[in-house]
Amino acid sequence: MKKILVAAITYVVFFSVPATANNNRSLADLTSKCPQKIRTEFYKNLFFVNGFLAAIKAEGLEKCASSDAADILGDRLASFRKNVNKDYRNYDCVCNKYGRLGCKGTKEDSICDTFTCWGDCDYAEKKYSFSERYMHSSYLFGKMPEKTALEFIGSLNLSKGRVTQITVNRDLMKYLNGKEISEMIAVLMGAHWRTAERARAMLNYMANCGKVGKEHAPSEKRAGDMKRKYKELFGGLKLRFGRYDNETLLDFWNIYKTLISSTGEREYLSKAETVFKNLAMRGVQKKKCGKAASGTCVEELFELYMRLGESFGAKRLKKEYPGILKNRIIPER
Repeated sequence: MKKILVAAITYVVFFSVPATANNNRSLADLTSKCPQKIRTEFYKNLFFVNGFLAAIKAEGLEKCASSDAADILGDRLASFRKNVNKDYRNYDCVCNKYGRLGCKGTKEDSICDTFTCWGDCDYAEKKYSFSERYMHSSYLFGKMPEKTALEFIGSLNLSKGRVTQITVNRDLMKYLNGKEISEMIAVLMGAHWRTAERARAMLNYMANCGKVGKEHAPSEKRAGDMKRKYKELFGGLKLRFGRYDNETLLDFWNIYKTLISSTGEREYLSKAETVFKNLAMRGVQKKKCGKAASGTCVEELFELYMRLGESFGAKRLKKEYPGILKNRIIPER
């Protein structure tokens, strides 16, 4: 999760992701050549999950959507043609009777992104709430005049399906109160983005911790400083790793990996294990854990176990991932 930038200009407030703000376009750009009827139906049938567009109604878009539709919606949702992306066609993002959010055959000409539409449902079917991480655009049309809702939805900027900029103008503020707007932004930009912003701040602090010119502070002091900074940023917070996007999860993984490597203490291991379990649920654990990672998340967790002398955890992990860890040796004690 990138840092959120907030800038107010005469009753217009922009919420954007600076790193990608110049590499995205709005839904109004996507549908600029579409008839009003198609555009309206499209805007009324958008389902957002934790900062991403998870399902759309694609009827009519094949003939009128802009050529960069994949850059805006992502490859899965931009597969408008009937013979493309068959596994996702005529499915919508809904909660089922077992309390799981997933793609379900409900509407003709709809497309669902199974990668984004997943996880536990917090509410019964069709009763999504701003207080968590799901939102159907039809909610807005029930709260305000159609013209206001159309203008707001059209102003949303996306990059590969990720909402990167929101424009809240004076007209919208007539129909949504401050709490509703705040909760809506949390859903559209990604739930718990403030926590994700702190995770990024922690990583930046770690990268520069102890640097004084060309010299470095003693390792003991650096470790102590990192522990104090972590407590300052996250002390007292209930971290809900299952609700964060993959990027934020990987940020937390690297935070705990660094803390364990620097301090040699076990107190962060349970957090690291919880993050790993969530990465494994999404099939990310077998990939490199970040740009600077030398190996997969599996290999890194194995190294953390070995560093802490947790042979039981290392043996269990090796049994679970024999292919990845086949050359790793666990010394007999």
